[in-house]
Amino acid sequence: MTANGKATPPVNGPRRAADVLKVFSTDPGPKRVTDLSLATGLSPATASRIASGLVDSSLLARKPDKSFVPGPGLIELARAVLTDIDIVG
Repeated sequence: MTANGKATPPVNGPRRAADVLKVFSTDPGPKRVTDLSLATGLSPATASRIASGLVDSSLLARKPDKSFVPGPGLIELARAVLTDIDIVG
């Protein structure tokens, strides 16, 4: 709740960041801000801010041509997921 008693709006940041990451699973390869914007429906400014934040956390990496690619932090997350999967059954 806010100070005036109104409900606070839901947090969209994590969902938007997930949407940006999912672009790479449905369409592999380097992406420019314009590609991320078109694929997610986010404004280019918002897509750029989110992608830059994901670079800061190593979930995306930035290439010299300014495009984005999946980052090494995704390997760490995948490893954590794989340790919890019982593949033998």
